[in-house]
Amino acid sequence: MFRRCLRLCGFSVLLATFEPFELYGSKDTGICEMVVNNKNNSLNLLDRSFFSSLLKATNYLSSELNGVARVGILTSKEGTPFSAGLDLKQLQELVKGPSSSATTGEKAVNSFRMPAMQFQRQHAEIRLFQSSVSSLARCSIPIICAIDGYCIGGATSIITACDFRYATEKSFFSVKEAQVGLAADLGVLQRLPRIVGEGRARELVYTARSFNGKEAKEMGLVEEVFESREEMIEAVRKTATLIASNSPLAVQGSKLLMNRQTEPDVERGLEYTASWSAGNVACDDVLEAAAAFAKKSPPLFKNYVVNTSSTVT
Repeated sequence: MFRRCLRLCGFSVLLATFEPFELYGSKDTGICEMVVNNKNNSLNLLDRSFFSSLLKATNYLSSELNGVARVGILTSKEGTPFSAGLDLKQLQELVKGPSSSATTGEKAVNSFRMPAMQFQRQHAEIRLFQSSVSSLARCSIPIICAIDGYCIGGATSIITACDFRYATEKSFFSVKEAQVGLAADLGVLQRLPRIVGEGRARELVYTARSFNGKEAKEMGLVEEVFESREEMIEAVRKTATLIASNSPLAVQGSKLLMNRQTEPDVERGLEYTASWSAGNVACDDVLEAAAAFAKKSPPLFKNYVVNTSSTVT
């Protein structure tokens, strides 16, 4: 449920809240800002609540604000990072299954006697997360992403689902999943190559290395980079104002037609990715990475390999 109120914030009014998202907008500007303000999570870690609320927020933009909002801006609250990635505690729950307080039925689903049910549960959860991220691409209005601070792991899937991106110099990026025993499964593998090129995308994914805002601009991941958050937000709002001044029919139609060339392929890739991840997320590498992170030591991954004969063309 969202709540409406009339609290002023900067240049606009708070229209709705889907925690941790606060949506600010104005009929006069046609701009709606989606601000991540997670009061209980200073790193804006990605968890079930985040993905559920993101889906609600983007649907709200496309439906309830249809005809009012002409462009959206996705950013984090001032002084907080965009997102430090997936919540590893919830990831462990997905791998291990329900806690000791779970019902007998829930435990049975996650036992070795019912691997098919466990696969279905994991597949459904991954697909829910994927749908949430893809809602940014499917949103009827353009979404500009403004990135400051950490943008790690699953957060890179979120920003690549936006129409385009601005960042600060101190932004810190990493497609980090390979370091935690995962293949990225929320959309970055499908969308990043179209943005930065196939070779660069593979290098970033395989190495899981970090890079800053300047390098992100050099490779084309972000369109502009700024010294400060204030400069970035000012520039994003100017760009949003230009978009909002154009015909909404033409702008939204352009997004729809450009998506027609890319999103069907992305969706096919996501479905296969969800099936692959659901079958492999329970490997020891994920638990090893989480344990190593807690101990602040390097993980010791096992020599698992992919059966290439099982791949689908």
